Formats: sequence, structure tokens, C-alpha cells
Amino acid sequence: MRKSTLTKTESTVQDTVAATASDEIAALAYQLWNERGCPAGSPDEDWFSV
Repeated sequence: MRKSTLTKTESTVQDTVAATASDEIAALAYQLWNERGCPAGSPDEDWFSV
């Protein structure tokens, strides 16, 4: 197995980028859900559309 060679700073940057991307996806999915009239029981549909 390959040992990770990331420094703590690089790892933190990667975690921050991933969190930011996730937040952006969530915001866009919420926007799509609102545009569809806020139907119940379909969060995955909007999440995967983004």
C-alpha cells in the first residue's frame, strides 16, 4: 500500500476544497428543489442532477 505523502497543510487544503464543493452542490440542489416546487421525498433527484 502506498504511504500518503501529503503534509498537514496539503491535507487541510484538500479537506477545505471538498467541503466547499459539497456546500456548493448542496446550494444548487436546494435551488433546483425550490424551482420544482419543493416536492416531498426527492432530495437525491436534485443532488444527483447537480
